[in-house]
Order: sequence, then structure tokens, then C-alpha cells
Amino acid sequence: MAALRSRYNLRPRARRFLFLGLLGLALLCSARRTVVLAGPAEEAGRLQSEPAPEFRSLYVTAWTSGLESEAATTALVNYAAACHVNVIVPEVRLRADAYYASAIEPPGTGIAPSPAGYDSLADCIARAHQLGIEVHPWVVTFRVWTSTTGPGHTTPEHLWWTHGPGNTDPAQDWLMYSDTGAWDYGGTVNLDPGHPAVEDYLISVFMDIVTRYEVDGLVLDYIRYPARNWGYNPVAAARFNTEYGRSGQPDANDEAWLNWRREQISNLVKRLYLEIKAVKPGVKLGADVWSSWGTGNGSYLQDWDSWTRNHWIDYVQPMIYTSNNNLYRTWVEDAATRQYGRHVYPLVYAGYNITANVLPQIDLVRANGFAGLGLYAYNGIPDLPALQSALAGGPLPGTVATAEMPWLTAPTLGMLKGRVLDAGGQPVYPVTVTIQSQSTKNTGTGFYGFVDLEPGACTVHASAEGYVGASGEVNITAGQVATLDLVLHRETTPPSTPRDLVATAVSGRRVDLTWTAATDDVGVTGYRVYRDGLEIGTSAAPSYSDLACAPATTYSYEVSAYDAAGNESARGAAATVITPAELSVHVPIVLRSR
Repeated sequence: MAALRSRYNLRPRARRFLFLGLLGLALLCSARRTVVLAGPAEEAGRLQSEPAPEFRSLYVTAWTSGLESEAATTALVNYAAACHVNVIVPEVRLRADAYYASAIEPPGTGIAPSPAGYDSLADCIARAHQLGIEVHPWVVTFRVWTSTTGPGHTTPEHLWWTHGPGNTDPAQDWLMYSDTGAWDYGGTVNLDPGHPAVEDYLISVFMDIVTRYEVDGLVLDYIRYPARNWGYNPVAAARFNTEYGRSGQPDANDEAWLNWRREQISNLVKRLYLEIKAVKPGVKLGADVWSSWGTGNGSYLQDWDSWTRNHWIDYVQPMIYTSNNNLYRTWVEDAATRQYGRHVYPLVYAGYNITANVLPQIDLVRANGFAGLGLYAYNGIPDLPALQSALAGGPLPGTVATAEMPWLTAPTLGMLKGRVLDAGGQPVYPVTVTIQSQSTKNTGTGFYGFVDLEPGACTVHASAEGYVGASGEVNITAGQVATLDLVLHRETTPPSTPRDLVATAVSGRRVDLTWTAATDDVGVTGYRVYRDGLEIGTSAAPSYSDLACAPATTYSYEVSAYDAAGNESARGAAATVITPAELSVHVPIVLRSR
């Protein structure tokens, strides 16, 4: 009151009435909040202490009750609001099915929608948005089924029948196999990300959700291999062997094969990110990732560190499900080092003991400076009212906005996507695409993409073995995804003819050849060496040693050049040489008598 008296110079009587009026107003509002009269310094302190925006997600699975009916969805949304959660993550794709209206995949096969045809995603979005809650539907990425006995026939038909174990056409086989040929991992059947058709198919399913529903985000789950000895679909293995010049079955622990399979996972993440940003820049892409990056990357080929580091995703939620708080701390501290300007929101298993685990683990997340956290999962919480009371009365006392993502709200960099095709419209792979001194390899579908490009006019260049390089112009705009497809034409011009062939007889059984290197529009791959008209070998360099000569013999040699497209030049002028005769060395034997 001293501050009021000093500021407004009120008389005693006026001050008394003002005091009573303010007291009455305070009592009137006390049921909802406490009104504090403060001066400028106190007011500034109060504003600084208000909770900052924070991502707070609540997961709900499709295995049991939680979103299968209007009543279940209403209860879910109301519970999330009561917990002061601001993001609901409903599982809408359980095992190649749909808990939403889909013309691509059949209705949900976990908890049955009620009534049949109930669109849980549409209902969840409508109810959540009324309460200011975002909805980020959760999709299981590669899983097809969870039994070796397939589902019944449906409309649309299930992947089990079209591209899984029930398919009888080898050309339509998208299954993931182990190095022993098994197609079920403990009863679970998966698609192989190394098959280009799988990439295109999954992108079509996920973009169908993004484009037809007013989602705020999309979350990928099981975006990994089940183990490092999986990923042996014949198409995947053949693509790897072609790219690396190998044959046979790759060893599960071969480093190049491991990295190649990691690329297949990351390619899907990057492509989906760019496809989403091209049509709905504000929709956030997230992923549920392994609790520790080291294990995820080593055992499941999920290199989620590269996703955040290269900005191919908006956020990840490490699945740190442990009742050991010390272990939780270790994994959280590791995850904190892998943000790189994107967000990491560690998950807390909400089914654990509230006092011993849930609340302390939320404190650990906040102590490490994350922009948010998640709770897994609504329909696995033993005592819903108890957890709600603990959250609202503890770490989540009020509603807050989700954490801001400046790269979405105030972007300074742009993006680019496209495909590299041949003259017939088929994907060319592998292709190196370059822009602004950045280079990337495209995917098996021909897709390529870049994030974090400086705005302005740029030249894009694509090159591949056996093709003439192609370039295109594109304008990069901050916050937008530019699109540029490039066409590569097969190289049909052969290299120049090798010149100045010299044949030198080193011995009776060896002749060394040297010549002037040929040139080519794309690049000389190697040379073919002919002796007396027959090819005897190849060389990558302009030299060759013939080690299969006979003494005292005349030989005529010719050399041609070839490129990656298989074009061969004419043979150069022949060089003739005579190998020397071998000298016989006679060692005299002296016989002595005794």
C-alpha cells in the first residue's frame, strides 16, 4: 500500500476504500488463483518465474482401449488436458493398418474401432484442438504383422498378402530377411528399407496422413532394423553388391554393409522430412529412438545422432524406459549432447512408481535443459487419477505452449529436393548431387535432398558412373522446399584411342607395356590389353605386365580404353616385341675317384 500511496498520493479515507475494494477482489478470485499486488520490480520477477514453453507429450497405444471409440477418445483428451499435457501422440498405424480413414491400408487390427469405420484420428484432432492441444500421430514404420499366421483378407488388402509372406510373386517381395533366410523376427514380420519400393510406399502412407488431416506433427516408431543381421531382401543385397562391386551375401558385420543399411533408414527420415516441409512447413517430424544412441546405432543400425546433427528431423524422443534412475540419468546426459540445434524430448515410462521414478525422471530431464519430455503411455498407467494429481500438483502445475522451433517459426535457410532419372524416367542410382559445396548421395528411388541451404539462385550438379553429368538452376528461399528433378543421359561416346604403345621384353617370360592415357567425356574406367588379337587382361592405369610369355617368341600387342558406360575405343597401333631366348646354365660335374 505504501507504493500505491506514494504513486497516487491518496488520502486516508480513499486509501481505506481502495484497500477494501482490492481485498474483496482478491477474495472473489481466490478460488482460482491468488492475486498479488506488486510494484514494477516484483512484477518483473513474477513474469520471469512463469513456466517457459515446454513440449509435453502423452502417448496412447492402439493395442488396448484408449482411442477406439468416441467415448475413449474423449476420455483421453480430457485426461491430457487435466495433466497439463500439450501434445497427444496417438498410435494410428500399428501393423500396416489404419486407425483413420485410409484408402491405402486396412482398418486397425489392434483394439477394434467402434463402431466400424470410426476415425479416431479425426476425432482426436477435433477434440484436442478445442483445448489447445497438438496432435502428433504415431506410426510404426516397418512392421507388417506380429505373428507367423497372417490376417484375414480385407479391403484394402493387407501388406501381408500383397508384399509379405502371403505374396506368391517374387518380384513383389518386400520382406526383410535375416542372414539365414528367416522372415520373422520372433514372430514379427517387417518390410526391408533397402528395397526402393518400400521407401516409395511408406512415403505415400505417411504423406496421406499429413495432407488429409490437420495434424501438428508426425512421429516415426520402430524406425530401425530388428538386429544387425537383418536386411537381406534379395533386392537390397543386390543393390549393395552392385554399388560396391561385390558378389554373394554380405557378412552381417561388414562395415560397408552396416553403413549402407544405416543409410537406408536415414534416407527415409530425410525424404519424409523434406516431403512434409514442401506441403506443410509447420508440421513437425519426430521419431521414437533407442534410449542410447550407441546401442541404437550399433545393434539396430539407427543412427539418430545423424538425424539431429544434419537437421533431417525436428525432434526425437529417446525411449528411456528404466526404473533405475541412475541409468536414466546416464542416458539423458548422453542425449543432451546430441541435439545440434534440434530438439530431444526424453520419454518417461508413466507406468512406473510415481514417487520413485516418474517425478524424479521428469526432474532429471529438466535438469539437463531439454525443451520438453514425453509420457509413455496413457493406457499403461496403473492409476490414472493418482498420476494426474501428481503431475498437476507437481511438475506440470499449469498449461504452457509447446517449445518454439525457431527453424520453423523464423527460418533463415532453405531446402531442396528432387529426383535423378534417366531418359526413360527410371531412377539412376547411385548419384552424387552437389549444391553450395554440399554433396549427397541419392536413394534407390532416385530421390535426393538438402537441408540448410543459403537463400539465393544456385546451380545443382548430378554425376554418376556411365552417365553424362547434368546441371540445373534453382532458387532457394528461406523456410521453403524447392524442387528440381535432373535427367542423366547414358554416355555413348567411347574414350579416345590409346597412343604410343611401347612393348619391352623384360625377360623371356615377361613383357611390360606402357602407353599414353586416353581421355573421355565422363572418365576412363580402364584399358583392355590384347595379345595377338586375343584379350589377355585389363588395367586401370596406362601400363600392363604380361607374365605369361614364352622365350624366343614374337608377340603383337594392342590396347583399347573403356568407360563406365561400357563404351570401348578402337585399339591403338600395335607394338611388336620378340622375347629373348633363355640362356641354359650348365654346371660341370666333376667325378673324382678315391
